[in-house]
Amino acid sequence: GTFRWTDGRRAELAFRLETIEPLVLIMELEGFLPPRRVRAQRVRIVLNGKALETVRVDRPGAIELAIAMPAAYVAGDNRLTLELPDATFAAPFGLGKDPRQLGVAVRWLCVRRAN
Repeated sequence: GTFRWTDGRRAELAFRLETIEPLVLIMELEGFLPPRRVRAQRVRIVLNGKALETVRVDRPGAIELAIAMPAAYVAGDNRLTLELPDATFAAPFGLGKDPRQLGVAVRWLCVRRAN
């Protein structure tokens, strides 16, 4: 497919780097916002246990984010966490039988060197 839903209130991605330097996380995502049910999805972006930013997704459609990742937060082995306190189940809203707790659909992401 063209995206992956987060499932639950936390999603994690591990990655390894050879060089420690300032980076930028760029990603495109879309919130699970059933009309008249969920007004916003908060996404707290954490790198190696250190909060980078909290984003509020409150409109339909995909958005692109660019988040600075300071060198002081970057390590050789890294864990990028999306905390999703507003993730919710689709089934109670009559939106099918999907058993997952949906937060955001991640279309793509990349980590690149900061300029």
